[in-house]
Amino acid sequence: MGIAFIGLQVIGIGSIFFALALLLNGDGSREQKMMEYFLVGALILNIGYLLELTSPTMEAAMVAVKMQHLGTMTIPICYCYFIYIYCFEEAPLRRLKLLGIIDGGILLLILTCDYHGIFYRQVGWQTTAGGNSYLYLEYGPGFAVFIVCATLIPYAMSLRVLIRACARKGEDSVDRKYGLILGLSLLPIIALYTYVTKLTQPYDFTPVVLGLVLSCVVILVWSRKVYDFGSLASGTLLNSMSDGVIALDEKGRVVNYNPAAADIFTGLSSHAIGRNVADIEDFPEMALGEAEQNEFFMKDRYYQSRVEQIADRFGAVKGYVVVILDMTEIRNNIEEIKRVRIQAEQANEAKSEFLANMSHEIRTPMNAIVGLSDIIMEESKGRKVYSYACDIKSASRNLLALINDILDLSKVEAGKMELVNADYHIKNVTDEVINMMDGAASKRGILLKCEYDMSIPCKYYGDEGRIRQILINLLNNGLKFTKEGYVKLSVGGSPGEDADTELLHIEVRDTGCGIREADLAKIFENFSQVDAKRNRSVEGTGLGLSITRHLVELMKGTIRVESVYGEGTVFILDIPQKIVDRRSLTEVPRESLRKEDEIEPFSAEDCRVLVVDDNLVNRKVARGFLRPYGFMIDEADSGPKSIECVRQTKYDIIFMDHMMPEMDGIEAVQIIRSECGENGTQPVIIALTANAMEGVRDMFLSNGFQDFITKPLDKRTLNEALKKWIPKQRRREPDTWEQSVEKMRKAKPAEK
Repeated sequence: MGIAFIGLQVIGIGSIFFALALLLNGDGSREQKMMEYFLVGALILNIGYLLELTSPTMEAAMVAVKMQHLGTMTIPICYCYFIYIYCFEEAPLRRLKLLGIIDGGILLLILTCDYHGIFYRQVGWQTTAGGNSYLYLEYGPGFAVFIVCATLIPYAMSLRVLIRACARKGEDSVDRKYGLILGLSLLPIIALYTYVTKLTQPYDFTPVVLGLVLSCVVILVWSRKVYDFGSLASGTLLNSMSDGVIALDEKGRVVNYNPAAADIFTGLSSHAIGRNVADIEDFPEMALGEAEQNEFFMKDRYYQSRVEQIADRFGAVKGYVVVILDMTEIRNNIEEIKRVRIQAEQANEAKSEFLANMSHEIRTPMNAIVGLSDIIMEESKGRKVYSYACDIKSASRNLLALINDILDLSKVEAGKMELVNADYHIKNVTDEVINMMDGAASKRGILLKCEYDMSIPCKYYGDEGRIRQILINLLNNGLKFTKEGYVKLSVGGSPGEDADTELLHIEVRDTGCGIREADLAKIFENFSQVDAKRNRSVEGTGLGLSITRHLVELMKGTIRVESVYGEGTVFILDIPQKIVDRRSLTEVPRESLRKEDEIEPFSAEDCRVLVVDDNLVNRKVARGFLRPYGFMIDEADSGPKSIECVRQTKYDIIFMDHMMPEMDGIEAVQIIRSECGENGTQPVIIALTANAMEGVRDMFLSNGFQDFITKPLDKRTLNEALKKWIPKQRRREPDTWEQSVEKMRKAKPAEK
């Protein structure tokens, strides 16, 4: 029996060494340290008991007993502290410290037991019938204190924590783990009971059972960490993260952290495990703020912290994860993006200002060219000069269309392109475009065709001007790239998404050169002209189709192109439009469609008008356009002169130029409105400007103007503005526009 028991002790010592070896590669946490402490205590206890069993004399055996108690004193308290940490409960440190002090006093009694009988009343050396000698001990009152304070109380505290952990609802695997540790923890108590009650006399199984139990607990805890694939994967991922991660228990104590967190906070070390995170050096309190994201600055770096709760399946909070993100590079990138955005905005503003200035500078002479050519055409009918004036006006209109394309592109890029919706007749719009383009087609020897689905509704609600612009761009594109054959416009429709909507279907087909399949993808790009070598003689900026695509998309429509290289191209558009008049094109007389285009002239001899412009030619054009109305016309070549004129004369309408030297039109109008009394508040002031950029109209209307007309002046636009602001009772309607012009030319009214 003696040899077998000694062999059992050796096995126990071996298991302890094995468990200690597992802890060599640990993370240095408090949990690991407590396991190391109680394993070392168990090792000392078992080696001491092995020495006691093999001691030849009583004196040697007593030295071994004292050695055992050195280990015995560390085991219960360290094991109790470990259980508290492992079960995520706050350890009663004061109580454990008090027990440690009592254990120190008991150890002192044991070491000095040769001089008193407090712990051992009697010590003897006995021999069994088999010839084995063993130490006989009769315990004193100190042993009872040892059993209660150094053994029963710490183990009772440990068992209570384990029972509470088992009672908590959590994952099944966790519940089993706590239950297994609880069962193992009861075995040393049972072994101690059998020894105290002398059931196993003379052998004490408590040391070996305690050593095996503690080894099993360590192996159980450590194997879950090392061999659990989920834990391995999580640990590997955590350690490889560049962001700092700190795991806290529900009390805010550090449970784990990754290397990135240790690099950020130098206070994080192996000794930080188990400490409250708020006590860690250089850890900012704002990192644990209640906000979803908390930012702080530390060591010349910007960080952002996020705190996430860790809850079990029943919603109970078990701890927290603090993620620390290094936002320095991101902030720098954001600042760089802001800087680039500001530069882009400044560049865009500079571009807009440049376009506005260029629009003004180009439209000012264009106003003279278009306006004077109109006047020449009116006053030179039947003469050879009339044809020259027509050519001048046609060329100027082409140049004006190019300017408008550039301005439209800038509006599209700025996201400021807006639709001006109104009721319009679809056949009216298409007939006007066909008539406009027919001359260009005839000069090229190309047949311009147009066909309608006469069953579609005649009237829609949409942007008539943009529909017209789309048709002109597509027909003009077809005419430019077609040398022989025809260009055909087809207009049809189909039911839209709801009963009030029609999907307007438009096709523009030509028999031109066609487009290579490889070039179809870039046909709608800005400034793009495909097959440039073959189409070198074709004029154009490559903006028409790009603007057309943007306009169609702005109307929530679609545009696509189909082409066979060398045979021709067809552009297909589907644009949703609201139906205004469901009568078909067959039912609506053609005359009612065309009547809207006629200019309805009138005269108002008692109306006094002031034209303000620093450009003499522009004033001459304005006077020529206004002369058929019979107005009394005055002129001013600057803002101050216009103010002086208003002070002296009461005007019905003032046409005010925008950009003038010394004082611009806006400043002049503000002074007229505020300082010229009734003469300044009564007249209608209409802006005449070459600035056609987006937002200009609102700028004028908010600064005392009542209307806005862009240069070059258009007779139709001017006529509509005059009809709007001159009361009907003051207007006298002549027979025709031509008669009005002829009458005014013969009358030659007095002019200032």
